[in-house]
Amino acid sequence: MIVHIYIIVFSILIVGIIRYFKVLNKFKNILTTIKKITHIIISKKISDSWKEKVILKYSLLLFLSSFQILIILILIVIIYFIFNFINTSFSNHLISTIGIIETSVIVLIYLYLKKPIKGNYSFLQKQLHYLVLGNQMIKKSLFKIEEMLFANQLTDVKNHQHIFITGLPRSGTTILLEFLYKTNKFASLTYNDMPFILSPNLFLKFNRRQNFQLKERMHKDNIQFNLQSPEAFDDVFFQTFNKDEIQKNLKTFISLVLKKYDKKFYLSKNNNNYKRIKLIQSIFPLAKFIVPFRNPLQHANSLLFQHRHFCKLQKQEKFILQYMNYLGHFEFGLNHRHWNLPKNFSDEFSLNYWLEQWLLFYEAILDKFSKFSFITFISYEQICNNKNFQSKLMQRLNLNLNFNFEYKFSLSQKKITENYDEKLFNKCNLIEEKLLSLSIN
Repeated sequence: MIVHIYIIVFSILIVGIIRYFKVLNKFKNILTTIKKITHIIISKKISDSWKEKVILKYSLLLFLSSFQILIILILIVIIYFIFNFINTSFSNHLISTIGIIETSVIVLIYLYLKKPIKGNYSFLQKQLHYLVLGNQMIKKSLFKIEEMLFANQLTDVKNHQHIFITGLPRSGTTILLEFLYKTNKFASLTYNDMPFILSPNLFLKFNRRQNFQLKERMHKDNIQFNLQSPEAFDDVFFQTFNKDEIQKNLKTFISLVLKKYDKKFYLSKNNNNYKRIKLIQSIFPLAKFIVPFRNPLQHANSLLFQHRHFCKLQKQEKFILQYMNYLGHFEFGLNHRHWNLPKNFSDEFSLNYWLEQWLLFYEAILDKFSKFSFITFISYEQICNNKNFQSKLMQRLNLNLNFNFEYKFSLSQKKITENYDEKLFNKCNLIEEKLLSLSIN
């Protein structure tokens, strides 16, 4: 175990030296100087006497840059021998296959965390996402290391009232997440935890990424975010482990998130957790689940718009598709997976497809969970139109909070220009009436 710590320290130290002394820039300067010298030598327009003066000047610059790099290399070699003297197995482990992979991972992580996010992901950041989130073994290993290091610092969170927001996307799940998160009572995964979702504490001390100003997310729906914004990232955990492993590890995972943010209650927004309500409730018997819904026509229209929008984005930028796959977001786009097997409408670019998916989804939810008190149904339209909604939601969730902030829920109503099946729409309306009878009003 100790040799791995030396590898981590050595890798970070060497990269720090290279960055501090701007070694890469020095190499670039050497190449630029060589090109200039070559150009002067082969040029027929420059006199020999002038060539001699200029080449002498450039040669001096070349010598100084080379000498500086030599000194830095000597410093790195000295550090290497110091580490090898302290631990005799250091050298063998460093040049082994595992050591090379380990060093590469550490360097990528370090460079990623030292780079502030200002816009789109850099090539390095994309590769780190692929490395950390695209490999089951690495994800499980990071979780196990995190568990080993922090197990003694975790508290039992089984009988805490955690809240899980789930349901179809575009139903108000994000604004509910942001509203509840703003009470400062809950911990939730944030953009700052990416891509180390399964080891939120392990890289905390190395994570010095500079936050950025709020900006609109890719959905183009006026919802803004920065590094401190909560988001639906915990499906990474559920994708990594099977059912038995989830049963065993979910409490630990949530405890680790709570430890990082020093909270007692966990808040999750995960559109896939409707499939796991009974499993999660068996692990956390006091957990509450919020299932928002929306006018079926407006909801289906919003889903169709996002599907077209993300198909376009993912065709333009492959990483967006990979990113959505890493996070388990298959709601719309090229990687869309239906929630229920289509019966009469299978064209994903038609409004009827999304209306039918709405119908099948909420029919199943009502059939399975309408009688359970730990499920709270919420109408998106009532969220936006009912001024007393916030306090009523707090009462329903048994949250004794005197929140001193205002949160604006904005109603979005679009003109429907797509054709749709009237019989299908009428069936959706009947389901909506049942949902409204169960929701907070």
